[in-house]
Amino acid sequence: MLETSLAAFGIGEIAVLILFLSNDIRKHPAARVFACMLIATATHLIHPFIPVELWRASYTIQTAIPALFWITCHLIFSEQPNFKHWLSVIATYSVLVPLIGQYHQESTNFPLVFVTWKLPEIFEYVLIAFAMKDIVTNWSSDLVESRRKLRLGFVFTTGGAVLFSIMAFNLQIVNDNIRILAMDITIFVLCWPILHGREELWSVPIIASNNIHAPTSTIPLPIEKNTELDTLNALMETGYYQQENLTLTILSVKLSLPEHKVRALINQEMGYRNFNQYLNELRIKTASKRLIQEPKTPITNIALDVGYRNISSFNRSFKTIHNMNPSLYRANNLLASSS
Repeated sequence: MLETSLAAFGIGEIAVLILFLSNDIRKHPAARVFACMLIATATHLIHPFIPVELWRASYTIQTAIPALFWITCHLIFSEQPNFKHWLSVIATYSVLVPLIGQYHQESTNFPLVFVTWKLPEIFEYVLIAFAMKDIVTNWSSDLVESRRKLRLGFVFTTGGAVLFSIMAFNLQIVNDNIRILAMDITIFVLCWPILHGREELWSVPIIASNNIHAPTSTIPLPIEKNTELDTLNALMETGYYQQENLTLTILSVKLSLPEHKVRALINQEMGYRNFNQYLNELRIKTASKRLIQEPKTPITNIALDVGYRNISSFNRSFKTIHNMNPSLYRANNLLASSS
């Protein structure tokens, strides 16, 4: 009776959450993947109550939870989602290969059991680990408040619940009531940050325009904040952004402002979602001018001057903004100016 009530409560939570996200699901890939993860979670909750002949289909859907969790985290928390091929292969393997294993559950052939059951289980843990990596990477430089809260929620609830459920499912070491209760709590805790900041969560990061100081927010802010914005812009115009290892904390101390205020200024007034993105825009704009104005200056020197620690990170940031490497950018502009 208790197990049934807990499962029903969790399914009700999922149904309500999907209903509230229905408009987002139509618009945003991340919301669609998240909805698929919720559906797979609902399947996990109802599994003990469905006919035995449907168990294979249920297992297949449940095995997709780690892969969907990884995809969801990568789409929401990565500034520029780029799915590595080998991780995509692992995700596909962890979902599809257990289908074969279901027909050999009684097999004593160790290689077959390992390939169809044990290896997919290992891959599930790998996917959870990389999802957690996406969550914690760039956490300190994240400027979107709702996304920062969701990072915390995912770390302490979803990640733990997914890992908890997988261990319960694979190792059969946890009571079903405790497992279902953990999932119910997870869904409940995540509802608030998702429903209160979902548009910011699903949005695809947009590279800011070349006019780096032009506010992109349509929400009017108090005059006091505009004064603070002027102070920030004035500091950056002195070249402060070229300081190596500059962080949001260091900048906040320099401006004598709380870190959350500086975060809100850059996010709400300028439209940046990540502090590193803001710095890269400033640094690459300066570097781009110098590449043309100083054709004989080595690119490495320019990269170090504007605040990068090495040429590879400079090249990566430059290509993200200009869709070409610095050498080609310099060559094209010099050719255009001479013709």
